[in-house]
Parts: sequence; structure tokens; C-alpha cells
Amino acid sequence: QEKRHKLVEKANGLFIWASTACRILKDETSLIDPENTYDRLVSIDQPGAIDDVYNLILDRTAQEYRAVMYQMLAMILAAFEPLTVFDLEDWAKHVKVAGSVELLVQNLGSVLKKDPVTSLVQFRHPTFVEYLRRRDVKPNVTISKELLIDSSNAHGQAASWCFKCLLSPEGLKFNICRIESSFYLNKQIKNLEAKISKHISRRLRYASSHWLFHLAEADDGWRQKLEVELKRIVGSQYVLYWMEVLSVTGGVQRAIDGLRTLMRHRSFEQNTSGRITEIQRFMMASLVPLSESAPHIYISALPFSPSLSYLHIEGAKEYPRTLKVTQGLEETYHGLPQALRGHRIHVNSVCFSPDGLQILSSSSDQTIQLWDAETGQPLGEPLQGHYSFVMSAAFSPDGSRIVSGAEDSTMRLWDARTGRPLGRPLGFRGSLIQSVAFSPDGSRIVDR
Repeated sequence: QEKRHKLVEKANGLFIWASTACRILKDETSLIDPENTYDRLVSIDQPGAIDDVYNLILDRTAQEYRAVMYQMLAMILAAFEPLTVFDLEDWAKHVKVAGSVELLVQNLGSVLKKDPVTSLVQFRHPTFVEYLRRRDVKPNVTISKELLIDSSNAHGQAASWCFKCLLSPEGLKFNICRIESSFYLNKQIKNLEAKISKHISRRLRYASSHWLFHLAEADDGWRQKLEVELKRIVGSQYVLYWMEVLSVTGGVQRAIDGLRTLMRHRSFEQNTSGRITEIQRFMMASLVPLSESAPHIYISALPFSPSLSYLHIEGAKEYPRTLKVTQGLEETYHGLPQALRGHRIHVNSVCFSPDGLQILSSSSDQTIQLWDAETGQPLGEPLQGHYSFVMSAAFSPDGSRIVSGAEDSTMRLWDARTGRPLGRPLGFRGSLIQSVAFSPDGSRIVDR
């Protein structure tokens, strides 16, 4: 009873402290005597100091396994979705990390949990995630030898593992889902989910979705190591096989975002950069067919791509029995690379936000829509409140508000961040409003 009371005092009302301490004391995988663990818990100076509890958990791991433990934790932290124990074992084998991931996960059961059905490994609580992030190695910063979480290296290891999954014999290939006919949209293919489960492993799906983002976050050393693998993907038919996986798994838009992120973060050889940029333009221009039908990568997207693009030229050689466009093709990409789709009928006005990051559109479908200016994706649901065609919409100079004017003779103010209406409708002057704008200082609104 006295020991329990001391633990309660040390927890200082913090449930996560108490629950984590209890897990440590009940841990049957540890070789450390529970009495010794208890003594260290109650000797923590500051009550409720969860970081000290986490220090204790990591210190209990034998010295020879510390490096493996920190690399595994960094990998779990870097992952964009939970990985299974088997995924982590495969990663460890690929990057030549010695030690049993299974045993480490068991040993860290106070802060990690493994799903008994799926074997997915996740952190138990956000405070441990924050603890690890505070211990991330930063470039040009002198740190303690205990601060061993290197996220840049982890992303490099993850990118290397993703390339292994993509380029292995079980990885990317033509018609990966064994689709019998090219005449159907993805949603019309019978048992598509079963085909995906059978032919696209969980690892391949993860790699296809996230390799670009891992490579973008990797350090320069890893980028140089992986240049050959990158060229194999972007400079061969593998890139089309990758798009097949994206098409049937709904990952086309994320891949476009990933290509943009990679080019923003890293510089590559001119030829490699040119190919990455062209792949991005190809996917943006063919977003609808790529998203709706994997076969249409080959039977329409490639034939209608610009005639001087490398995808078009090499695609014509690899797939000579597909459609040939004899005249009317553009030679290179230019103009609008992507259409923004969402309004049901006519779009009456468009404008950029003051910072250039958003696009605002108004439509005859009685709605206003915000869009991400980089990705072209809608930001939230359409703003609704008018009862007739919305003829015009504009941002305030600071970008915090939106004004809209409609054929129903009203104007409305909106919070640009939340999309909520601000106050009641303005106007009712008896004639339609064709355009609206803020004054330069944002204090007045003018309409016509």
C-alpha cells in the first residue's frame, strides 16, 4: 500500500505517467528486477515528469541493442502509416540492422503496442512520439550522445526499403492485378478488391504510396546512394507499372503531391529532374483517366501525351498495338496542366488568395469553393448560403475573410479559414450583384 501511494504521488495526477509505470512494473520480458525498477521510478525528482519515465524504459534495454532500438524507433516514427512486425523485420534485414525486431517490440511494450490480429506496431501515446521528436538529430547542432533518433537517416532507410519492395520480383509489373479487359473502369471490374489483396502486397502498397516522401526527407548521403534506384523507376516502364498500383489503390493525387515535394526538397541530375517533372505533368494532365481506369494509362493517357515527351516516345515503342494519334498532338506540355473539378455547373469567378496558396471560385450551383493552389484539391466542403447563382467572390487583403455576391441580390461574408458565414446576409437592394471586392484596407466592400 505504501509503495502504491508513492507511485500515485510521483504520477502527480498524470494518468499516462501512472499507466506507463504500471506497464513497466508488470513487464515480464525485462531481465531487470521489478524492485529495482520501482526504486528508479520513485527516485524521479520531478513528479509527473513523463520524460524521466521514458528515459528509464529506454535505459532498461541492454547496451548492445541500443543502436538497433533507436533505429527501429526512428523507423516507426518516420513511417507514414503503421507497419507490421514483419514489415519491420524485412526493413531491418534490408538495411542490415542486427537484432530481433519482435523481441525489441516486446521489450518496449510499455511504449509500443502490437495489434494481436494485424501485427501492426504503433506508439501507445502521443507523449512518447513528442519525446522522440525532441531527441531527433539536427544538422549542425551539438547534442548529447543519448539523443540518437536520426529521422533523416530513418527516411533514407525507409526510401531504400521502398525501392526494394518496388523493384523486387514480387514488386511492380505490367497488369499487376491481372485485369482481363481494358474496357472497364476500375469500379466496374469484378472482385477488384480481391485482386488487389492477392497481387499487391501491403508492403508494395506502402512503398508505392510513400517512397517519394521518404526520399524527399532523406539526407544527402542517402539521396546519392539511391540515385540509381530512382533512375530505374523514373527512367523505365516501372513508372507506368507504379501508376497502375496508384490507380487501383486510389493513390494518384498523393503521388502527384509526392513528386512536387521531391522536386522542392532535392536537386538531381538534369535528366532525372526532367523526367520527374514530366511524370508529374503527365499525371496531372491525365488525372481523371489515371484515377478511374488502370488500363487507360496505356490505351489513352500515353497516346494523347505530348509527342516529344519521353513517356510518349518510349510508350509507342513498348506498346505498338495501342491507339496512335496522327495529328493534333501537342509537342510539349504547356498551358493548364490540371483541371479543377467540383462545381456542378458554370463557374462565374475565380481569384487567388493574397498569399497565392489558395484559389477561390464561385458558381451558378449556388456555392463557393476553396482550392489548394498547388495540388488543385478542394479545401473542405463548398460554402453554401446563397439561394441563386453566386456571381463573384473575393478575398480580403489579409486573406482572412471572403465576400461573395449573388443573383439573389445578397452579399455574404465568410471566415476564410473555417468556411463559416460571418453575420447575416448583406444587401437586398433588388438587383443582381455581378461583382464584389474589398477596399485596400479591408474595411469596406464594394459591389456592382
